[in-house]
Amino acid sequence: MSAKCCNHTTEDRLRDSRYRRVLWAALVINAGMFLIGIIASVAAGATPLQADALDFLADTGNYGISLFVAVAVLLANAASVALLWVYRTGDSNMRSVWLCSRNDRIGNFAVLLAALGVFKPGQSWPDIFVAFVMDAFGLQGARRIIRLALAELQPRHVH
Repeated sequence: MSAKCCNHTTEDRLRDSRYRRVLWAALVINAGMFLIGIIASVAAGATPLQADALDFLADTGNYGISLFVAVAVLLANAASVALLWVYRTGDSNMRSVWLCSRNDRIGNFAVLLAALGVFKPGQSWPDIFVAFVMDAFGLQGARRIIRLALAELQPRHVH
């Protein structure tokens, strides 16, 4: 449900431009070998070449999933935010869940934008900026929840 709360390390790795480039290279190599293997297996009528080509296709899918997992995380967090919207003003527990999911939704989108920013020029400042903004959101949410939880812990006077 939430990257910051659940400590997802896949997103952290995907922020590393070298890691993404290696995944892209592996994807392209395996996709190319799949195409070569299929063409060669059809030309030669060789079933073992088809099996080997399909293995390359499976590897290509694996690398593709690794590269595009941030999109799936974005959609999952968007669904969570939509479900929690009605309860965003509840007790400290519900507000905590809401703020964490909201922050993660914003963070997922920001990570995708930062990935585009570091992919072309190869600079790390978009990643640093996103990290700073997400830390600010996290601290703001933590302050809100701590204040609300402390207020909930205060004894209520019944007259």
